[in-house]
Amino acid sequence: TGESVRRVSDFGYDPGWSPDGTELVVATEAVLDPMGRSGNSHLWAVRTSGEGKRLVSKGDAVGPRWSPDGRRIAYWGVRPATWHRDLWTIAADGSGVPLALTDDAAVDWGSEWSPDGRRLYFSSNRGGTMNLLRLPIDPRSGTALGAPEPMTTPAAWTGGLSFAKDGTRFAFGTRDWRTDAWRVAFDPDLEGLQGRPVPILRGQSLQELSWSPDGQWLVFTRRGLPWESLGVIRADGGGYSQLTDAAFQHRAARWAPDGRRIAFQSQRRGGSHVWTIAADGSALSQLTDGEEVQTPVWSQDGRRIAGAVAGGLALIDPALPSPSQPIETHVIAELRNPILWGILWSWSPDSRWLLYTPEEPGGLFLYAFETRTVRKLDESPEMADWLPDSRRILFNKRGALVLLDIVTGRRKEILPPRTLPVDGGWSTFALTRDGRSIAYLEARREGDIWLADLGGERNP
Repeated sequence: TGESVRRVSDFGYDPGWSPDGTELVVATEAVLDPMGRSGNSHLWAVRTSGEGKRLVSKGDAVGPRWSPDGRRIAYWGVRPATWHRDLWTIAADGSGVPLALTDDAAVDWGSEWSPDGRRLYFSSNRGGTMNLLRLPIDPRSGTALGAPEPMTTPAAWTGGLSFAKDGTRFAFGTRDWRTDAWRVAFDPDLEGLQGRPVPILRGQSLQELSWSPDGQWLVFTRRGLPWESLGVIRADGGGYSQLTDAAFQHRAARWAPDGRRIAFQSQRRGGSHVWTIAADGSALSQLTDGEEVQTPVWSQDGRRIAGAVAGGLALIDPALPSPSQPIETHVIAELRNPILWGILWSWSPDSRWLLYTPEEPGGLFLYAFETRTVRKLDESPEMADWLPDSRRILFNKRGALVLLDIVTGRRKEILPPRTLPVDGGWSTFALTRDGRSIAYLEARREGDIWLADLGGERNP
């Protein structure tokens, strides 16, 4: 009824109750999308009295759930070597080593114990859609006793499970995330949009866009199942073609300045590395090996690729025999964290600057290659790109499009946040090389809560 509020801790997400109600197990990271996270969360148990806390797991772990007998905690996390999303259990007191329940390319997450502790229910895309599975488990040891069994729900996406205490019912959420791709003319001299937006593609699960140098084509990341694929499409909406179809993450695709190749990040051979592919889908090639590299961006002359590495960025020579090591690494001392990556948004046309967002502390930073120093430009951008003059940038902030002059600090709101019936705004955008056309994605998100009756199966 709302009274007797008491703070239990000053941190923590997705809490799970201990059976006796004296503790909550929490993760240090919130998860909105199981496919979108890199993995840097720990588990803590906090006393519900607010009088203490203890570390349960140091490895990546989110979505913790306490077993009914209180012996173990189930959770899911990201494997650093393969980027697989898998399930584990660990002793509730944090002793011993975590026991893996799954280890494959499927996205396994959002686990929940059956009330008798003999099965673990979880969401997974291993059947082709994000649906419900259950795994027989030994409640004492926390080990799997068999293979996952499908428990199909009437939805293409199922997550957020919660069981009734008697085991006869469970609640779950469904989600439908769609994006529409649009293009609109932009005048860099007048600093404004020109004319009305024109649709390119509607009703797809697109994540990222990058223009070809001639402004005639776009490469995109399409979210599907089991993973993500790359595709290309003409600016008028024709010529749709899928470039990759393997069950791996393919992200952050950027067109080379000569228009012949596309660089992207992929974990198809373990870890995250930079690959290239021709615009027609041929000549797939791995560029980097060893240290993981993410979010590649091309220099204006196409002779170098910058990629994010832990604690900074690396420069790659795409002409070297592949796979190869980075030719140079820039440690960003002000933002350094040996286990975290950042996001590289765009290399300035004059090759002097790089727009960069570190995983921690976040924000939009300007990296100067000549002095190897950084300058903070904004607190909470969603992405950024350069105008042709290498002085002004466009960035997305809470659904609004903002222009910033990095010399004077002058700001101008090009497009205010949009108000849509469900959820919207410019979730991502891309600027053509001449700065005269913008492609952007407008997100639409809907979801429902369902209640499922397991009938006579009282101990599901």
